Amino acid sequence: MKIFSIILLSFILISCSLFSNSEEEKVIDLEILSKQLFKDYQYSYNTNRQKSSTQLVIVTIAKKNFNNNDYLKIRKKLFELGWDEIDAYNNYYNFCKNSNYSIDILNPVNSHHYTRNGDKVNFDSMDYWYFAMYYNKLGINNCMDFYKNK
Repeated sequence: MKIFSIILLSFILISCSLFSNSEEEKVIDLEILSKQLFKDYQYSYNTNRQKSSTQLVIVTIAKKNFNNNDYLKIRKKLFELGWDEIDAYNNYYNFCKNSNYSIDILNPVNSHHYTRNGDKVNFDSMDYWYFAMYYNKLGINNCMDFYKNK
């Protein structure tokens, strides 16, 4: 009986360590990610929500300091960091790292922008690129759908 208990305990410990290394549990500090992605640009950083279960960070960069070639460099960095491009539609781009992290990027060229699903994308000025970085402990719908079907 003692040997069985030791084997069972060993199995439980190994199982727990395997699950604790899952991609979903790795915490991404959105402020550090912003510095990593935008270190070569003059940008503003605004934390709209900072809780343990949800975070929303908005990064804006003036178009006079950032163009489509700069966006392609950021896109390449995101791919190198393991992000997946979920959608690109009408100057609106969506990336996910896993089911819990998302970055929405908008280069507004029209007075109104919409996602592919018809949801309105809010922005203040057509003079800036917008990078909305999200974390939700329970998951982000479009990311969960993407990884479920991947």
